[in-house]
Amino acid sequence: MNFIIAQILGLVTTAIGIISIHFKDINHILISHVLTNVIAVVTFALLDGMSGAWVCFVAAFLTVLMYFVNKSKHAGERKLRIIIAIVFVIVTITGTVIVFKDWKDLFSGACAVLYAIASVQENSEKFRRVILFNQLSWIVYNFSVGAYTNLIMSVTSIVSTIIAMIRYRAMVKDRAQNENNSGQIA
Repeated sequence: MNFIIAQILGLVTTAIGIISIHFKDINHILISHVLTNVIAVVTFALLDGMSGAWVCFVAAFLTVLMYFVNKSKHAGERKLRIIIAIVFVIVTITGTVIVFKDWKDLFSGACAVLYAIASVQENSEKFRRVILFNQLSWIVYNFSVGAYTNLIMSVTSIVSTIIAMIRYRAMVKDRAQNENNSGQIA
């Protein structure tokens, strides 16, 4: 029964993940990632993937923190973002070591480091680039713990992220071209 519930929850995270990566604003992406991380905690716990559950638990807190940092007067402080990332990497790796069972737990640790780097980005485009590598690590972990719908989410998230990056670049290019055209006298 735990397996079935975990797969259903994985489908929910898949839907949220596919939609959220297309959000333009980094804070909207972060809000949706809080939700997907909380759901993933339950999913991995049901499948006895405790290092994945730990990583997602810490990632949810990191994401909430970064949302509030982005909304604060300290949003542009790079040093603060780096300190937050380092602290969360240390906390996540420490927890991963405590719940470590075998080789697959190394991948959840890699996911934690990549997610910390992604979450402290001020720009949604930079966030997307790092999330691509994060999702590649999750593919291995999800398969190894039997989180098959989360595996599907990782694959679709990679595809969706690439599409979002292409759309974003095209939009920026079109905007620049329109600004150039509007500045010309006919």
